[in-house]
Amino acid sequence: MSQPSRKAARDAFCTLLAPIAGDGAQAFKAILNAAPASVDGRSPLLLVFSAGSRRQPLSLGSSDLDNDFRLECNILVAEDTPSADDVLDACEAAVANYLGNTANRVTANWFWINWENDFSLVRPATFGEYKYLMETFNVLINVKGQA
Repeated sequence: MSQPSRKAARDAFCTLLAPIAGDGAQAFKAILNAAPASVDGRSPLLLVFSAGSRRQPLSLGSSDLDNDFRLECNILVAEDTPSADDVLDACEAAVANYLGNTANRVTANWFWINWENDFSLVRPATFGEYKYLMETFNVLINVKGQA
């Protein structure tokens, strides 16, 4: 029996978004798949965390098992960034464009990926001495396992 790892799905999701991160990138300074010790005032950032699993129970005769993983995504934009709301909107749109690209919908890492059908939440957040606008949304990933 081989069951997929939520961590592997989270890592693959961060790798998928890598082209929109880094110096000179259109959206994020960094995409992190774990809580950093410090954000050091960097902005904008995307933090991706595991937020739960729904695994199909084993049943007689089943061989492909559905595993749904929820990832919590947090966009951080420094509060003192000029036009911080516009930067936050552009970052959210950059992620949406990647998820909306049909080439990214089915990969070797997942059977499908999509937004969770709910509104994102925008609120102020403080990390150490740094103040941010933070937008939180969830992404669902379906990964097949073998019984």
